[in-house]
Amino acid sequence: LSTVIQVSDAGITPGSGASSHALAVDKQSVGCPVITLGVPTVIRAAQDDFKASLCIPEKEDKTPSLYTFANIDSVISCYSSVLASALNSFFSGYCHK
Repeated sequence: LSTVIQVSDAGITPGSGASSHALAVDKQSVGCPVITLGVPTVIRAAQDDFKASLCIPEKEDKTPSLYTFANIDSVISCYSSVLASALNSFFSGYCHK
């Protein structure tokens, strides 16, 4: 989680990792090519996947749960600054040539 920045020209379906049903943002829905940037911030996993490394109380059903960082606001703030700076740097150099 939050260790990579994903870049894609295939589009994105917001919330798909959390089984959300948001509309896709892709070439077909927008009508032009898209480039998406993203940072994974949520993971779906069964409790047994984390039991050895985290202190997670037992629950009766074994359905997968969503996990994220306790300081997710700070993580998102940091990555949004990084991405904004990178895009500003790229486009300011690209548009003035």
